[in-house]
Amino acid sequence: MALPEITPQAIAAIHVPILLITGDSDIVTPEHAAGMSRLLGGGVPGDLAPMPPAQFARAPRTLGSPAAPTC
Repeated sequence: MALPEITPQAIAAIHVPILLITGDSDIVTPEHAAGMSRLLGGGVPGDLAPMPPAQFARAPRTLGSPAAPTC
């Protein structure tokens, strides 16, 4: 499967609020998602500056993880 190529410049050019959510077993690594968050204006301390336009949440023990709870 070929993954799309999205450049850092294309990500930085997005000017709408974004919530990035990844799981611990996703193909996107936490480091990659954190980098995308910084490109979108995130990664600033919210208590010392206005709320950033991008936020990043990582969901541990999500679907695909051997430790994930079953329903």
